Amino acid sequence: MKGIFNNKLLKCLVCIMVVVQGILFSLVVTFYMDSNYCHELNSQPISSLYIKLKTIPEEKADETFRFLKKYSTEKGIFYIRKDYSLDKDGYLSGIIFSVDGDLLKNKDKINFEFLGQNIINYDKLGKLLNSKESNATLGVQETSLESIGTIPKFKYGKNIVFKKLESVVKETKTINGEYRIVGLKESQRSDFLKGLSAASGVDSKVFFDGKSGYNIDNSFKEMVIVGIFIVHSMVLLALMVVITIRSLPNLGKFMLQGWSRYNFAVKLYQPMLYTGFISTGLFILYGMFLTNMTFNSITFYSVMLGFGLLNFVIILLILSMSSVFIFLVSPIAAIKERFPKKVYMLTALVVYIVFNLMLIGISSYIDGPYREIEKNIDISNKWDRVSEYKILRKVGIGEDQASFNRQSKELVKDFYNWYKSISEDKDVSIVNTSYISKDLLNTYKNDKVYKYVPNEAFWVFTVSPNYLKKMGINIDKSIIKKAKSGTRVYLIPEDKTNEESRLLREMLKEQDTRSIRQDDITTIFNKKQEFDFIKYNSEKDMFSWSTKSLNNLMIKKPIILISTPNNMTFRESENLIAIGLENSYVKLEGKALEKYASVEYLSRFNLSDNEIEFASVKSFVDGIQKTLWSTIQLFFGLMAAITFIIVVLLITIILIFQNSYKEKIFIKKFLGYSNFNIYKFPILIISLVVAFDMISVILLKSKIGVVYILLVSILQLILAYKVVRSNQMKKLSVFLKS
Repeated sequence: MKGIFNNKLLKCLVCIMVVVQGILFSLVVTFYMDSNYCHELNSQPISSLYIKLKTIPEEKADETFRFLKKYSTEKGIFYIRKDYSLDKDGYLSGIIFSVDGDLLKNKDKINFEFLGQNIINYDKLGKLLNSKESNATLGVQETSLESIGTIPKFKYGKNIVFKKLESVVKETKTINGEYRIVGLKESQRSDFLKGLSAASGVDSKVFFDGKSGYNIDNSFKEMVIVGIFIVHSMVLLALMVVITIRSLPNLGKFMLQGWSRYNFAVKLYQPMLYTGFISTGLFILYGMFLTNMTFNSITFYSVMLGFGLLNFVIILLILSMSSVFIFLVSPIAAIKERFPKKVYMLTALVVYIVFNLMLIGISSYIDGPYREIEKNIDISNKWDRVSEYKILRKVGIGEDQASFNRQSKELVKDFYNWYKSISEDKDVSIVNTSYISKDLLNTYKNDKVYKYVPNEAFWVFTVSPNYLKKMGINIDKSIIKKAKSGTRVYLIPEDKTNEESRLLREMLKEQDTRSIRQDDITTIFNKKQEFDFIKYNSEKDMFSWSTKSLNNLMIKKPIILISTPNNMTFRESENLIAIGLENSYVKLEGKALEKYASVEYLSRFNLSDNEIEFASVKSFVDGIQKTLWSTIQLFFGLMAAITFIIVVLLITIILIFQNSYKEKIFIKKFLGYSNFNIYKFPILIISLVVAFDMISVILLKSKIGVVYILLVSILQLILAYKVVRSNQMKKLSVFLKS
């Protein structure tokens, strides 16, 4: 009897997958818990006043901090500031909460628990604020040597750290950030905001206007795990269906011995049921591992055990879905080995078609990265004339977390000063271009973005004086001198009509002056706001540095801004640090890279910790290619998983057909019918689905889809042929003997 329940290798594989299912599900739920944990922590205390200090210049940071310190002493309030912690690649890695103020008067408002575990309380914060170490932390930031207490966290979640506010202000060189003001009475609010505005020099309305906000999206990792979990569950279901279908011929034999269909299903799925049940208890161990044992409350372990039971329910659901094939068979039909073939076939076909549709969708989507690869090859070929220019490829975070969080402008100021020091070198240029389309101009008009708007589309080239010379445009030295002294100098093609030129001048003036703020990098133009518009005449083709229109890289008669360190607005000065083919501003040639991008030279401007990298246009494109190929490989992995499911379903369909029409198949085989004649229905269905797949990817113009679907189609047909022919004579001999 035991031999009837064979397929040991397949069952062993499924049992391993059940364990993996539990591990994946524990990862999914801990990501979910970490998200809730950070959300709850961010909103604590709920009764506090939330404000966002921004645009406060660095020179006002100390004065603003002194005001906050003094006000907390006088009025008994407490401050909690939030900063994002980023890893070296700029991805969100954690949250830093910095605290200061009157803790004693607010001790009842600063207790926070999550899943029964105390996270922060009066004693912990008191220990932090009373510590003699200025850099003391609760939780571990960079080294455990500075940590004086633990903060519970999830192993693959965000790192939570509490620090002193004064320490964070000194470290980030900014007072800007998101604050919660605890203990501030409604009657004190107006007085507090008035004093804060006076100390910072910023209107208090700015702290509530919601503009200049930002979000750091770090959900890709979670989405990948959820995707893997879903695909894994589908593969598990597909394998369970195969095991069930293979075991159906034995159902009648067991029912003759008095077994019920329920008993048969339980016996068949027993290894998976035991494994799934044992996995439930493992969730407590998973919880210990995934939190580094920083969560030790009964509530937390109860929740993990609950999720373990939920995972067991999911496994039961998968087994129940596969057992439908057993319970659709009546006892008499099972004994006679007659199965509801239409229901079985229809179910298998629907699932088979669904997975084929998924394969079509993914194989078509993957064409996006592939087209980008083709585009970059085109760029590499057509940008040959500028291939040796060195452009900015990477800027690391270093010690400038606040700048990457947009709380400080320290990094962009350092980079501006670096560029200013080398701007006169003939091998150092600035060039950045943008195209203002007719549609964009119409939007400006309809939305009344600017008072004056030109009627004709135009290009704007922002170039340094030496790059202007390389473009072959020679102008009077006095004009260059004006630009270097802080005047905003624009060159406008002389064939523009007077009216169009006037509209251009007015729009450019409004654009350059409307958003100047006190925390902008200080330039002569920002103070004087002087302009000079000069007409020029040139019929020369100019390289557009555009990746959007590769068929029209050379253009004529753009608007040209002669850019120098002294006449920059924030659009140039704060974007010198931009990276990429189109976005970058700074271009280096010759020996400029060796001279000015060395660690020694960068250290003069506090940039040695930022891992600044320049790369030639050619190598930059090559780097993008490598990243795109990695993306394609990820999708190919997903496609391979779906292909595996499709193959399993294909075999299942043929097995269902063989079991459902066993007598007819053997009789036709005995009479000499061909395989095609015997299996024409499944062959027709498979052929129609394969044809639909091919037509779909052709209509979707998916190059990769056509190739991949063609290969999968051939694979399906070969496997179908192999399954149809396998052990035919042996099966026929057994049938004739019976």
